[in-house]
Amino acid sequence: EEWGDNYWKRAQSARTAVGCFNGKDGWIMIGRGVYGKMVIDTYSFSRDGGLKREWRWGTHLAQYSRWTGQANHSLCIGDVDNDGKDEIVYGGCCIDHDGRGLWLSNNGGLGHGDCMYLGKFDPSRDGLQIWSCFEASKDGYGAALRDAKTGEIIWGYQTPGDMGRSGVADIDPDSPGCEMWWYKGNAHTPQGQDLGYGGSLGTSMQLWFSGSLNRQLFGNATIDAPRPKGNTGRVFTMYRYNVTTNNSTKQNPGLIADIVGDWREEVILPTSDFSELRIFTTWFPCDYKFPYLMSDHIYEMSALNQNLGYNMPNQTSYYLGSDLVENYSDIREY
Repeated sequence: EEWGDNYWKRAQSARTAVGCFNGKDGWIMIGRGVYGKMVIDTYSFSRDGGLKREWRWGTHLAQYSRWTGQANHSLCIGDVDNDGKDEIVYGGCCIDHDGRGLWLSNNGGLGHGDCMYLGKFDPSRDGLQIWSCFEASKDGYGAALRDAKTGEIIWGYQTPGDMGRSGVADIDPDSPGCEMWWYKGNAHTPQGQDLGYGGSLGTSMQLWFSGSLNRQLFGNATIDAPRPKGNTGRVFTMYRYNVTTNNSTKQNPGLIADIVGDWREEVILPTSDFSELRIFTTWFPCDYKFPYLMSDHIYEMSALNQNLGYNMPNQTSYYLGSDLVENYSDIREY
C-alpha cells in the first residue's frame, strides 16, 4: 500500500545504474518502483570504500506526486541538457543531475513503457533524442520520438493497449537518419514518415557487426541484415554454437557492446546449460574507421547499464549511419 502498487514485484523492482552526476565521477544510482511510487537514490564512492548518499528523488515528495508511474523496465543515463553532467531518463520523466525533476513528458500522459533508447537518431536536429514505446499511455501513444532535453514529443504513433517492443537504427541507406519501428509496425523516418515496409523487423536488439554503416538486427541468437522492402538476409546464426538468450520473448543477449575496440560490436551469450559465456566477434572486413565506441560517453553509460531490466542496445551521442558517406549503398551480400 505504501508503494501504491501491489502488482507482482513491480512496486519494488530495482533499477541500478552508473552515472557521472557531478560531471566527473561515476556514482551509483539505485531506483525502485515502476507503476506506482518511485524513489531514486544516488551514492558517491570514496577511495576508502565508503558510500555516501548524495541525493534522493521520489514521487513521495509533493512536487513530484504527478510523476507517479512514469518509470520503464529500462532506463537511460546521459547528459541530455548539455551541462556536462548526467541525467536519468527514467521513462516518461527525467531526473536532473542534482536530484531535481528536469521534465515530465506530456504532463504525465505517457506512463510506463518497456523499451527505450537515448542517442542521436535525427542528425538534422540539435541535441539527443529518445525513442520509446508505451504500455498504457493515457494519451493513447504506442510509441513516440521525444526531445531528450525537454521531453517534448516530436511525433508519435497512436494506438490503444500495450506496445511492448520497438527498435531504432539506421537500416535504410536511402532514408536519412535512423529508422524507427515498433512491434509489427512499419519503419518510419525521424520525421514520422511511414516508409512502407518493416512488419517483419525484429525488436530485440540492433548492432554494428558486418562492417556496414547500417546496423544489423539481433534476435533469437541470430544476426540478420535488413534488405529492401523489409526483407532480411542472414549474417550469422549463433544458436548453432549451443548458446541461448534471456528475458524470454525479448530474446536478449547477455551483452552487446564494442569491447574489442574496432567500433563493431561483440555479442556475449551463455551456453544453453549456463556453464560458459561465449563471445562472438566479427570476421568481416570493413572500409570505415571510427573511434572505439566506448570512448563515447552515451555509449559507455548505456553499456554499463545494459544489465538492468530489459537490456537495450547501446547508442552513441553522435550520428553513425550510411548518410555519412556520399552515395553510400550497402549492396554486399553476406
